[in-house]
Amino acid sequence: MSSYSQAKILIHENKDLVDHFGGASSELIAMGETKLGVQFPSDYRKFLLEYGALTFGAAEIYGVLLRILKIQEFPMQFGQLWMNVGW
Repeated sequence: MSSYSQAKILIHENKDLVDHFGGASSELIAMGETKLGVQFPSDYRKFLLEYGALTFGAAEIYGVLLRILKIQEFPMQFGQLWMNVGW
């Protein structure tokens, strides 16, 4: 069983700890890859299609959201996206 499949089971078993933003479209995912100049791994693409982004308890799992992709500058460090947009 893949790590993503195991994580998905954990998410579904603990729905009370999960807050997700709704799945991202393939077009939005492609826009994120283009903006960042990367190709997301297949398991991460599956996550994005199903959840978009989510919180699990205190953990945040970043995704692609249209409001973030419209921001001109993407601060990057060690391949992770960190945004300071004042939400």
